[in-house]
Amino acid sequence: MKDYKYDKITPTADLISYFRTFSDIPYTKEIAEITGAEEIARKILGEHFKDSMFLAPISEVRYKRIDIQAQKYKNILEVAVGRSPRDLIFTENPEISYVATDLSDSLNNHETIIKELMARHKLKRPNLYFASVNALESVDFNKASDLLPEGPVAIISEGFMVYLSKEEKQIFLKNVLEILIKRGGCLITSDINFTKRSNIAAGIMDSISSTAGRDMRDLSFDNAEDAKNFLSEAGFDSEIVSDPIDVVSVKELKLENDPQTERVMSFPVWVLTPRK
Repeated sequence: MKDYKYDKITPTADLISYFRTFSDIPYTKEIAEITGAEEIARKILGEHFKDSMFLAPISEVRYKRIDIQAQKYKNILEVAVGRSPRDLIFTENPEISYVATDLSDSLNNHETIIKELMARHKLKRPNLYFASVNALESVDFNKASDLLPEGPVAIISEGFMVYLSKEEKQIFLKNVLEILIKRGGCLITSDINFTKRSNIAAGIMDSISSTAGRDMRDLSFDNAEDAKNFLSEAGFDSEIVSDPIDVVSVKELKLENDPQTERVMSFPVWVLTPRK
């Protein structure tokens, strides 16, 4: 596992960016058009593409629930930003400072996309920063957080930790904890999952795993108690939140009676703070 190339996760960011287009999240359709996200999604999912539409509400639910928690902070650092428009949206508020981070190549692509959108819409974002970061490297992480003004910081992980082994999760959380103890704040994440192997959407999960080179089902927690114990040992108190949201993609794709969609609508986010 130590030879794993983390940039293999990048295509899954394009996959998710396609499914975000069925929501009302700003800029998602433009990002998908710039990157050719639908073509990438079709290539990844292959014969399972038509059965994968429940990924749209998953991507919308986790995005919006993270946003609700992040709105409580004026300093935000997003890990593995991928193709997310969150940084562009949040920095519309000049009082918010935002650092978008990712591995170098993926970050360069993201920055190019954001700057293209800024040019199209005649936007200026002096409060938006980009930092090339390997989130398993403490030095990288600290340099990125130092770009933000003083004060508590919300660190966001959406779709990153699910691809980390237990040992890598521990390293990542140690780096996060170091920043939060110094500055205050929290880690907001949708990546505490219990997606163990089953026949449910097995083909879709197999396709994603083949692309990423890792299977999130094998890297997930057994249940909430297992996750809380792991996080406590890593130095965190954890809160599970499921704020009510309007999930536009369910109506857009007519998924109201889809069992998979009903299940994913309940997916919470976790807010982690240094253990008291």
